[in-house]
Amino acid sequence: MGAAHILALSAAIMNALPAILKLFVASAVVANFYFALKKISDVRHIVRYSEALGWEIAENGDFESVRILNSTVLTRFAVWLHTETHRHSGFFGKAKKSILIMDDALSEVDFRRLIVKLKTTVAH
Repeated sequence: MGAAHILALSAAIMNALPAILKLFVASAVVANFYFALKKISDVRHIVRYSEALGWEIAENGDFESVRILNSTVLTRFAVWLHTETHRHSGFFGKAKKSILIMDDALSEVDFRRLIVKLKTTVAH
C-alpha cells in the first residue's frame, strides 16, 4: 500500500499539469493514504473453524459464517484468504473479501495448523 501511494504521489508531482492541479491530485493521494491506513488499523479479524459451523470470521464483533474460495493463496510466509459471505451485497451478489494473514501474526505452530486446516477443508 505504501509503495503504491509513494509512486502515485511522485506521479502527481512530476507531471505536466498546472501547479494547482498537481497540488489537488497530491492532496487526494495523501488523503487516500491516510484513510486507507486508518481503515486497516481499525479492523481486527478473528478466523475460526469448527466441524459444526465451518469457517467463520469476526470483524470487531460477532462471527459470520463464510465460504473459503479456491482462489485463496497459501505460502510459508503468508495466507491470502479469499472469502465469500452468505449475505448479499446488493446488485453484485454475495460479498467477497480478501484477508492477508502474515506468518508472524500467529505462533509458528498455529500458522502451520491454519495452513493444514485450509488445505484439508477447502476443495481445490
